[in-house]
Amino acid sequence: MVYRPLAGAAGALAVLAASAVSAATAPAFVQPALKAAAAHPRPGSGAGSVGVKVFVSTAGTPGAVTINFTTNPADNAAALDFARRSTYLPALRDGRPFASVGVFLVQFSAAGSPVFLKLAASDAARTAAYEALSAKRYTRAETGLLAYLKTVPDDSRVREILAWTYGLDGRLDDALANFERAGEVTPLYRSYAAGLYVTRAGRELPANQTAAMRDLDRAAALAATARPRDRAPLLANVAAWDAYAGRFDRVAALRATVAGLDPSGAVDGGIANAISRRVADETAAHDNVAAVQTLEQAATLQPARAHAWLRQATFVLAAQADAGGSGWAAVRAEADKALALDTGDAMMAYLAGYALMETDDPVTARTYFRRAQDALKNGATAEDPSLAEKIADALKQTGEGN
Repeated sequence: MVYRPLAGAAGALAVLAASAVSAATAPAFVQPALKAAAAHPRPGSGAGSVGVKVFVSTAGTPGAVTINFTTNPADNAAALDFARRSTYLPALRDGRPFASVGVFLVQFSAAGSPVFLKLAASDAARTAAYEALSAKRYTRAETGLLAYLKTVPDDSRVREILAWTYGLDGRLDDALANFERAGEVTPLYRSYAAGLYVTRAGRELPANQTAAMRDLDRAAALAATARPRDRAPLLANVAAWDAYAGRFDRVAALRATVAGLDPSGAVDGGIANAISRRVADETAAHDNVAAVQTLEQAATLQPARAHAWLRQATFVLAAQADAGGSGWAAVRAEADKALALDTGDAMMAYLAGYALMETDDPVTARTYFRRAQDALKNGATAEDPSLAEKIADALKQTGEGN
């Protein structure tokens, strides 16, 4: 059974995804272009096509120039020289120049004369892909982006757009594989990629704990440097899944980080939901020892909810205890922990007394039953409407009428 912590947290991820989508649907981006080919080019060595990757500065001057692909290695040196001595128009983002890498084609004739061309085929594929994205035709966009990347495989920004498109299409594995291949995820996509890692971790748990932990670690790393408004909800969601996975040391650290970003305490609700789900899975699997251990760890992690967690642990132990068995001693011990946090808890006092009756200690049991009775008289509430009657019957069994 897979737990989806917090409908609110899931909604937050949807908002994060939507924000990434809106920012990337119509990229205001123009690739660098050739301004003027170098005069008096160095001749090549026969017919061939060489793709050269050119780093173009904001001023349009070339920086590093490398070979991207070649059909005739003998032409490579001439192609590099031709590219270095040519001039360019810089890339534009939102109408402003910025430094970027462009890939250009140098075509050599049989006589070795070079002609400098932009990679028209790849540009057309990329443009068609962007148009398809704007129309929300994701499969068509994927086809165009893949065609472009076959020609320009190292264009990490286009690969990020492909990853984003796969995510919209529900192809999580393909999306994340392309984000990883792109290298360091740019700020625009960090929130979105982190959300995808969290989503996949949720699908992997509990069957594939190792893979899920790896994805949660990646999500946390991306969230830590995502847009400020996204960090708290993303890290809160990671914390919830870590709680479901039982990584309580990590949950404590994430909880502290989120509390510093969002002092509302909303993170605790998601963690509590995740812990409850983990306990439900453990009890359903008849692993009550693990369930009690989880609840006690939860009490340490969330002091404000510690009483509730210890009460739940007491109920888990009481449900499995056999009459006269050693399990009742554990029930009494756990009830005492809850009573230490709330001395007026009538139900816990009653269960502690009941446990003592089952272990043949009616004298001590009587003190707990009286404590439970006093708590009810002083206005304590009990989830069992017949608790007062049960306490009275228990007192009679201890040999004391009331």
